[in-house]
Amino acid sequence: MSAFLALSLLSAWAGTSALDTTVTLTATDDVWAYPHAGDPTSDPFLRVWGSEGESVGPSDLFEGAWSYSFARFDLSSVPAKGSLKSAKLVLMVAYNDSLSVEDAKRFPIEARLAGSDFREKGWVFEDVAKVAPKKGKEFLLGSNFPASWTEGKPTRVEIDLLKGEGGFEKSLWQAVASSKSLALALTSPISPGDLGRSAVYRIHSRNGDAELAPKLVLTVAPG
Repeated sequence: MSAFLALSLLSAWAGTSALDTTVTLTATDDVWAYPHAGDPTSDPFLRVWGSEGESVGPSDLFEGAWSYSFARFDLSSVPAKGSLKSAKLVLMVAYNDSLSVEDAKRFPIEARLAGSDFREKGWVFEDVAKVAPKKGKEFLLGSNFPASWTEGKPTRVEIDLLKGEGGFEKSLWQAVASSKSLALALTSPISPGDLGRSAVYRIHSRNGDAELAPKLVLTVAPG
């Protein structure tokens, strides 16, 4: 059997074609949007929580009842056209012994579209007003939760961005054709007020170990 035929059979079994292009993009900028957050150019963690069962709050976000994080990706290496077969956001979530898997399942990490007009350098909390996610299931791209915890080690969480109603593919192609950048907001309905102060998600940022940084993995079929 030729190597090409073997690759073709393997790709077919995996639901992809040997002609598909898969690109893995590491966040170029990511920030924790919170009134008392530190310098986003050096903070190794993003943090996410909600309030009163809601993952997205009022636009001003004051008093810290809600906490979002944002990750921005450079789309220059994404094919200019084609059919999007798969889109996943890959996050590495820090171990949290205050958060059970059952609670994580009830209150998953969400991905929503965000404005991409921001950078780590020079970020101020007031910038959240121009990039904040929209509230509602119709703007949700996808969600997932840490299915297990290993003490002292991060857990990989993959969010399928094509699963929700938020229209990721349309937004992706618009961004590829124009700004060449796309940003995602990380949100969650998990509430420290209900589950305890430590019941928040800490997600590794791009400013720590590069292997743990947020990644956007896209598979595009020719078209």
